[in-house]
Amino acid sequence: MTETPPTVAETVDGATTLTGRAVRPRMATTRRPDAALAPGFDPAYRAVQTVLLLLGFTELILALRVTFLAVAAEHAGVVSFIYTISAPLVAPWEPIHGYINLTSGGLHPLDLGALVAMFVYMVFAYLVTRGIRIITTPRGRVTSA
Repeated sequence: MTETPPTVAETVDGATTLTGRAVRPRMATTRRPDAALAPGFDPAYRAVQTVLLLLGFTELILALRVTFLAVAAEHAGVVSFIYTISAPLVAPWEPIHGYINLTSGGLHPLDLGALVAMFVYMVFAYLVTRGIRIITTPRGRVTSA
């Protein structure tokens, strides 16, 4: 024996009629305290996304620097722009490693300072995002017995 799903009743001009459409049960939802700010707005989520967006831009600029330096493209305007933007990002790590030549003629150096900077910025962004998630995680209340 099959059970028929309940149907929606509509009232038009005082008369109630069944429409034949199935009623879907509503799921119980719990509202978070910050849900009153705006629907779908979670400050912790936005902070993590902002950190990851900044990391993405930083990694892109440094990856372009490593690529342009490896192919020895120095005279193009875009390349000089990338070198100018990435210089402050790489400056703390340049004295540590310098360059390694990929060929015997020294025409294609590999910028190890930029690679170290990419790794350090990635670890830093990971730690910041984990810290945000740890700080904003809801905690249960401890009750005394």
